[in-house]
This record gives sequence, structure tokens and C-alpha cells, in this order.
Amino acid sequence: MLAMLLIGGRMSPYGCSSAAVITVLPELLRGLQDWWVIGLRTHSARHSGVCSPGFPGPAPATRRAPQDGSSGKGRGGGVNTIELKGITKIFGGLAAVSSLDLTVAKGEIHGLIGPNGSGKSTTLNLISGQYIPTSGQILLGGRDITRVPPAERTVLGIARTFQNIRLFRRLSVLDNVMVSRYCRTRSGLVPVFLRLPSERREEAQAREAALAALRVVDMDGRADALPGDLPYGQQRLVEIARALATDPQVLMLDEPAAGMNPTEKRDLQLLIARLNREHQLTILLVEHDMDLVMAACGRLTVLNFGAKIGEGSAYEVRANPDVIEAYLGSEEAVGA
Repeated sequence: MLAMLLIGGRMSPYGCSSAAVITVLPELLRGLQDWWVIGLRTHSARHSGVCSPGFPGPAPATRRAPQDGSSGKGRGGGVNTIELKGITKIFGGLAAVSSLDLTVAKGEIHGLIGPNGSGKSTTLNLISGQYIPTSGQILLGGRDITRVPPAERTVLGIARTFQNIRLFRRLSVLDNVMVSRYCRTRSGLVPVFLRLPSERREEAQAREAALAALRVVDMDGRADALPGDLPYGQQRLVEIARALATDPQVLMLDEPAAGMNPTEKRDLQLLIARLNREHQLTILLVEHDMDLVMAACGRLTVLNFGAKIGEGSAYEVRANPDVIEAYLGSEEAVGA
């Protein structure tokens, strides 16, 4: 009511007009709320100084040179190497992650496992930028990204899926994937609103790239469907396609097999192997399905209460007494 009086005037008929504007306009624009958030993040990435100078092409795994002029080579030999050094994250006195050292080498499929509440998803949130560590350092190809915002990390080549599916329910499958591709476009608000030729070309290229990502996960046939009309397992695949459309070098998957049947899990395992082999993606996999983890990952890191308690090959981790105790309890470990 105060806003109406200030805009229209207490004794003016324009006060009624302002009431209509304030009441009706938000309802008319309610459908754009998702795009508002997307626009803010895309704008942040474009003006961060690290966005690609041009559109890299439709293939989801096209490689890019580092934007800072460096070779991009750190330990592991490439920009798609992740290193966590002494990472700690404290929430209200509780250490969700404690002094964690973790290296995900270039080109490997690395599993991050542990009981519920061990800090796995928190670690992914720290790498992707949702959380800022209380202490420690995060490196991408030797570059310190500890304080880099999430949108800029996406531009640098880090993509992820989420434990809980986060698709835009009112957008088609294709539009959901296209949303992520806009971090690789250059058109600002004026070309978008005026539909300039350069913007139309970028839009067509973004659509082609999104379809290419959907083809990788064999979901291009459902491009026009709404996410809510898809089985749970296919919604997971759409999330993976959306991550691929950002043109990543490091792909982090947070419990991608949740809700999948055995056949879908087997297909997911083959997909992960294919993304690693054919698209040269470094993959960090968080998963509770031990059969999938043991089959897919060449190296595993085990967390418990936020601390690393084991690391090595599947065989080494499976025989580690600390890991057995964390999963089974000390009495069962003794009996084993």
C-alpha cells in the first residue's frame, strides 16, 4: 500500500494505476522467474574475464585453451586435474570435511565413497563453488580456484549433477539442456531482445550443441518432452546431458544411479566409461551402489565423518580394515 501511494500519489487517480501495475505485473512476469536466475548467473560468467572468446562448437567435449594465457598444465598434465589441499568445511562448529587431501588425476574415473553423512556431497559442493572452504586450497590444473564463483568454475570446465534432481519442470528436455549452454554464448540483452542475426546464429548453435549432448546419453528422442513426463532414470540422464552441454573437462556425478533399476545402472556404467574414453572427461563419481563404483572407478577415496580413511584401487579399498569398520562396524570387522 505504501508503494502505491508513493508511486501514484495519495490524491491522484494515478494511484489506482500504480496499484494495478504493482499487482498485475508480477503475475504476468512470474513465468520468467527461472530465466531471471539463469540470466544473473550467465551475466556473471560472461563478465568475469574468463568466458570463452567465441562459441566452441556443437560437440559437448570440444577442448579449449586456458583463458589466462597459461599452459594450463599442473600436476597430472592438464587442466582437467582437480587437487584439494587440506580442505576443511565447518558448519556451526561441526566439521563436515576435515583436512581433506584429494587428487583426481587427468583422465581418470575417481570414486568418492563413504557412509551417509561422511562429507561426499559437501566435497562436491566445495569443488563446484556452492560452498567456500573454511580453510585449504582447491586447484584446477594447478590454478587456485578456491574463491572463484560457481559460474566461473563452469566456464573453466567443471560441471556436475546433483543428488536431488534439479530440472526446470516447466521447460522441455531440450530447453533444460540449452540453459546450460548459454555460458558459452556472447549475446547480451540487446541482441537477445532485438533478435539480431548474431543472436539467432548463437541460439541455433546452442540448440545443436544441446541436441548433441542429448544424443550422447541417448535422450534426443525425448527432446520435446517435459521432465515430469520421464521416468526417474531418464531424468538423471537429462541432468548428465545438461552438464555435458557446458563443454566440461571435469564431470562430477552425485549419486547418478539413485532410483535406477539394474538395467539402467548397467547402461549408466557403460555411459560413464564412454564419456571417459571417447570424450576424455575426468570424472569424479559419488555413489552408494558399490557394484557400480567398483566396476566403473579405477581409483577410490573413502570418507568417514569428513575425513579420508582410505584410498587406492577397488581391491585395496575393499581390504582396508578402516573402510570395513566404517561400513560394517568394529564387531563385524573383527568377525570378518
